[in-house]
Amino acid sequence: MQPKPEFTSISPGNLVAVTEIDLGALAEIYDEMDIYLSIYMKSASSTDLDASRSHISSRFRVMEKSLPSELRESFQKTVSLAQEAIESPSWKGERSRVILASSPESFLHVYRMGLEAEPLVVLDTSPFLLPLARLRDDYLDWGLLLLDSQEAKLFVIRSRIMEEMSRSSIDLMNKHKKGGWSQMRFDRLRKGAIKSFLTQVAEDLANLDNLQGMRGLVLAGPGEAKSQLKELLPPQVRDRVLGLWMSPWAQFPASW
Repeated sequence: MQPKPEFTSISPGNLVAVTEIDLGALAEIYDEMDIYLSIYMKSASSTDLDASRSHISSRFRVMEKSLPSELRESFQKTVSLAQEAIESPSWKGERSRVILASSPESFLHVYRMGLEAEPLVVLDTSPFLLPLARLRDDYLDWGLLLLDSQEAKLFVIRSRIMEEMSRSSIDLMNKHKKGGWSQMRFDRLRKGAIKSFLTQVAEDLANLDNLQGMRGLVLAGPGEAKSQLKELLPPQVRDRVLGLWMSPWAQFPASW
């Protein structure tokens, strides 16, 4: 099956999570001849790039010699199509690069990932997807909720790439002023405000469309808010909680 016209050229301008790659659509592509070149290369550093390019060049020479004459021109054009992606420098956070190419189909997909893939060069009747499928199994998306009693930030971790999905907070009074409310009334109001805030966070989590497609959810942050939140979650969401992480906000990397 030939790739659909809108699917022939894909090269995102940012790092790609392995779960974003449409393996189902790629798996449907095939031809009777060996016209699809699949390249997996390490690209975390200039040393990795140099080693990967050397390996790729060596594999190209072996492949070209072994091909029947009627496929050599097609192979050479496919190599030329992929060459710019092979030679380009690494992006920040990039650890590996996947290049899927076929000159006869004007097909070129380039994926830069924050995950490490083993170097590999394959020429076949369809894109070689096994390494991507294995990475997807190992790096399913998961959620991270950072919270305390007055602020919550929800992130999704996709192939070591952290994306903020939402945040919420309340303006919570932290001190009881002398001459104001009684301490007991102040404490009741404060606890009520915290419970109301955590209840709203629990409702927001229950309404997440993509939570069931994730490996699970980690609740993290200082204090008891995460334990209180877990008790407020409906059973179907509570069952998705992978664990509680006791950590102050300051310990989370700034890049998160």
